[in-house]
Amino acid sequence: MKKLLNKFSIGAVGFLTPALAFAANNGDAVSGKGIVYLLGQIHNIISAAIPVLIALAVLAFMWGIVMYLFTGDKEKGKDMMLWGVIALFVMTSVWGLVGILRGTLFGTGDDPYQKVNIPGKYNN
Repeated sequence: MKKLLNKFSIGAVGFLTPALAFAANNGDAVSGKGIVYLLGQIHNIISAAIPVLIALAVLAFMWGIVMYLFTGDKEKGKDMMLWGVIALFVMTSVWGLVGILRGTLFGTGDDPYQKVNIPGKYNN
């Protein structure tokens, strides 16, 4: 089994190395899309995973409520609810902090002092 695992890991590394080196991008690295494209894809995956993780934390909290109310094991229900609340708090806090940092460092794209262009007689 160990030999099979070693062969598989060597094969996986050999297969993924060109992709990691941007050699399998068909020229995307040459046109300037290599690392930016990769980071964009990672961002898309994380953005899709966040709502799923939050839903799982809510489900864990709800399951804790069900365990607390309808089973005899109230301690497990309390623990499940506690960990569900902790997971929700941590995920939403980190999500908010990342949003604040991103807005601070990169801006939101909304300039509150930008001149509003209203069509009409006051338009210059």
